[in-house]
Amino acid sequence: MLSANFLVSVTVRLFMEGDVWVACGRELDIAGQGMSRQEALDGFCDCLAAHVILDLREGRQPLVGVPPWPLGVPPWDGEV
Repeated sequence: MLSANFLVSVTVRLFMEGDVWVACGRELDIAGQGMSRQEALDGFCDCLAAHVILDLREGRQPLVGVPPWPLGVPPWDGEV
């Protein structure tokens, strides 16, 4: 069984893209989507957890290989 304790802080933006809600992180290029804001946020959290689990299984420090959201790409375009 994998076991690890660490703290991660990610700024998440929720927005509509067509008929779908999207949740994307600024510090990590991770996103989730759903038919509601909660489903999008849940999808984001599931994706984040999947990255952490895979990294731990492979003996890597969690999330080190996940880049930030690309500069100039909505919804974080022009923001630092």
